[in-house]
Amino acid sequence: MIDHDWLRIDRRVNDISTALKLDNDLLRDQESEFELAPMISRLSQYFEQKAAATGIMLVADMPEKFTKVVGLEERLAQVIMNLITNAISFCGAGDVIRIWVRQCGNRILIVVEDMGPGLSDGSLQKTFDRF
Repeated sequence: MIDHDWLRIDRRVNDISTALKLDNDLLRDQESEFELAPMISRLSQYFEQKAAATGIMLVADMPEKFTKVVGLEERLAQVIMNLITNAISFCGAGDVIRIWVRQCGNRILIVVEDMGPGLSDGSLQKTFDRF
């Protein structure tokens, strides 16, 4: 029982340490202006091949005209890569992953949809607790 508790505490301390390092890195990064559409298109083209290798179709639905955004391009690319990788890992042959982007006024919506099992309501809420 002590070993189990020790491992749980060790994992928690490592999680907190990792979160603090990420927060510190974000403070040092400088936002810049970049074009969102080409970045997402490159990512979708890259992952399209990985998805196809497992029988999954990846479809990108991007607007033709897109404005520039200000932010941390590498960090946003990492988030999108994580979402696509996760979608591929939970989908199977014949499934479809769809990435779509829409601009509504001064807001941009980026969605990665898949046919995987999804999260339970309780798990979904926990995903965003830290943020």
